[in-house]
Amino acid sequence: MARLFIALEIPERVRNRLEEEVKRLSLSRADVAWTRGANYHITLRFIGETNDRALPELVALLKDATKQSPALDLEPCGLGHFPEDGDPHVVWAGIRGADEVAHAHLHEVRRFLNDGARAAGFRAEKGKFVPHITLGRVRSPEGTAQLLDRMGPARIRPFGRFLAREAVLFESREGEFGTEYTPLARSTFSGRNRA
Repeated sequence: MARLFIALEIPERVRNRLEEEVKRLSLSRADVAWTRGANYHITLRFIGETNDRALPELVALLKDATKQSPALDLEPCGLGHFPEDGDPHVVWAGIRGADEVAHAHLHEVRRFLNDGARAAGFRAEKGKFVPHITLGRVRSPEGTAQLLDRMGPARIRPFGRFLAREAVLFESREGEFGTEYTPLARSTFSGRNRA
């Protein structure tokens, strides 16, 4: 069984900018397991534990989704946390389309993947899709007040802009140095911009 998800990768220059932000946030001394920059990504659809027989169907779904959309013009912007109300459990950088058309394409790709995975028998994902990059997971309430203070000025801070040209089917495994993500399949966005 493999633990799978479909995501967008983050280019190095944006990862570097986000890693700088994490260094600033870590000065709060909050009890947070910070994500390694190499693991930054935007999850489009979490699949979960899957046997190898499902791989061809998931690769076909990935290819179908990417041929429907042009490359995604995206902007990481602002810091936030889940849950939005109450003590933070996950610290993230938000993602939005560079314009309304790009934003709509991002949500269309997500909808296509979500509907396709559900039709293939994978569990439905509930709740609203909030595109984001997970920066860290809070382990205890220690230092969260200071963490939230440090996040405050960056709630609307831009972290760059990039063109996501492909989506990737990843396997997630626990390795010697933490979680490791291995790409199993890639597919290039090849749809036309309808705007």
